[in-house]
Amino acid sequence: MTTEDREDIKRYFGVVAEGLESKVQQVAEGVAATNERIDRLENEVRRGFSELGSVVKLSFGQLDARLTRVERSAGAPR
Repeated sequence: MTTEDREDIKRYFGVVAEGLESKVQQVAEGVAATNERIDRLENEVRRGFSELGSVVKLSFGQLDARLTRVERSAGAPR
């Protein structure tokens, strides 16, 4: 194998390595973007559950107040 052959091989593998580095970088950017989307979705879900909890508490509070009024008007013991 000549020096020229070795240099050709080194250049070839250098080009292959650059291509792989580029593809790895693309994958890393895709993973980062996906993580950001998951974080946003997680925040939206948490907000939704928080709002739902508030609505449920309010509804049960109103229902309890109505039931208490009905019990009082019917003379039911507390």
